Amino acid sequence: ARALPGWIEGWRGRYAHVVLDLPPLSQSSPVPRLAGICDATVLVVAAEKYRWQIAREAAEELVRAGALVPGAVLTRRRFHVPGWLYHRL
Repeated sequence: ARALPGWIEGWRGRYAHVVLDLPPLSQSSPVPRLAGICDATVLVVAAEKYRWQIAREAAEELVRAGALVPGAVLTRRRFHVPGWLYHRL
């Protein structure tokens, strides 16, 4: 993780786009610092695992670290309405 900021700077000059899949945020995580040196950070939130307040706090933590957070992605969404009924609605 210590060498990653240097790699990001090197990749920035060589590639038009670089996508990093960083680990989840935690209290001792280097993720906010790494997100702060990236051009943008998209927050990925597991559906039905966390309350929206936790996701908002995570986004605010990234912003405090200097990250641009243009949006979020909701993953692992379950469809509680049966597919046949969902399509009829």
